[in-house]
Amino acid sequence: MPDSLFTPEQVAKKKKRIHNPDGSVSTEITKTFGFTIDDGRTIFVNIPTVWNGKRLSDKDAVKMAQKKGIKSFPTFFVLEDAKKAAQERSDAIGMELQKTR
Repeated sequence: MPDSLFTPEQVAKKKKRIHNPDGSVSTEITKTFGFTIDDGRTIFVNIPTVWNGKRLSDKDAVKMAQKKGIKSFPTFFVLEDAKKAAQERSDAIGMELQKTR
């Protein structure tokens, strides 16, 4: 199952945590990437850059997402909508992590 299909509750409880240089903890770090589709339009896809507790380069995160199937990740036609959804997911995961401490 792609990481993006896990609910915030599942992410907080099951995914490996990584420690950030600022002392915070993350289970998922999502970035928004743009892809040109067949009709020439750009789609924006929210892809996690942490997989199995390991932080990946942008290039490697995109490769992993492509292996899993880009269409299984949150996809948007408007960049601002993609960024807003990524922030809302991050906030929801953060709230769930607070509950598990």
